Amino acid sequence: MNSINSSKIVAIGGGPASGKSYFYELLKRSNRLPEEYILHDPDLVMQSLPEYEIDSQNDLASAFARWEKPALQLANILLRNALLARNNIVYLRTLALPDSLAFLREARSLGYEIETHLLICDKELAISRAIEREQIINRHLSIETLLERHEAVNTLLNDIKNASNQFYLYENNINGAEPILLEFGSQEIQMIVD
Repeated sequence: MNSINSSKIVAIGGGPASGKSYFYELLKRSNRLPEEYILHDPDLVMQSLPEYEIDSQNDLASAFARWEKPALQLANILLRNALLARNNIVYLRTLALPDSLAFLREARSLGYEIETHLLICDKELAISRAIEREQIINRHLSIETLLERHEAVNTLLNDIKNASNQFYLYENNINGAEPILLEFGSQEIQMIVD
């Protein structure tokens, strides 16, 4: 069990298809994550549900609509247990929803160190990545939801930064390349990618 002074959350966020999973793998390979941690990824929880797998074989869009919220609820129960146990956490979320911001603020108030890596990319690129991802790993997200969540990240950007001890903003517009660090620090940030 970790002491209060060493518990850490590494939040990896950004709009859908901004490269969060890819960036997570980069951090993991470069040993930039805590030695031991719990991975919070509601998409993985959803994909591990046998019911989702069965439903997705018939209609991926309706399977996503049916199972996204139950998977998020289950992932949040697991997250709450990790928080109470003072585990290090890698928080892989869009950070587009107010509950993510509330979680980061709560964790920080409990003494967690919050290190946030936020990825941005062109919306057209995100759409093409999402379409490609759907064909490869059977994970659906409507274009409307994708665009709404990208805009929500833009809206919450400075709040996310303020909830973090360390904040890094990256542009991720080149597939297969490391994201480009745009900002690190405390000044207000304007979203620069449409």
